[in-house]
Amino acid sequence: MEKSTKATKKKPVWKGQKRNAIGLPLTFTKYILYDNKLVIRRGFLNIVEDEIELYKVKDKQLKISLLGRIFNYGTIQIYASAVYNCDNALKNVHKVRMVAALIEQYVNVERDKYNVRGRDMVGDAGIKPGELDSDGDGVPDALENIDCDCDCHDENN
Repeated sequence: MEKSTKATKKKPVWKGQKRNAIGLPLTFTKYILYDNKLVIRRGFLNIVEDEIELYKVKDKQLKISLLGRIFNYGTIQIYASAVYNCDNALKNVHKVRMVAALIEQYVNVERDKYNVRGRDMVGDAGIKPGELDSDGDGVPDALENIDCDCDCHDENN
């Protein structure tokens, strides 16, 4: 009789490993792509895991060197909102274009699931989450109607 109390673990969609300069996987950095998140696991004795929710991914960048083109590997830099680790790069990944397309596919699925697009992610325009900008001019509504003493808002100029 099987135990049904164990939680079912999600199966990874893709697994990869950081490679050295000639493309051999001799490092302790692993990359795991699930259908809803990307996990970057670093370390041997002390392990550090960074998780990036895929619906938060804004953009990605591919970097492929000359050796990378010869041995079919490259680096994918991930830019995501509300992610505190600035080093979200999948370094020296084998079949880099296939992996980038796979990440893009799952990012779009997660964005559709949460009904989020890149323009919906607030924060880079200077508007903090929770502030409203109904006309989309980049100035929060709370600051638009403030009277000031300067001459820059004078309508008679």
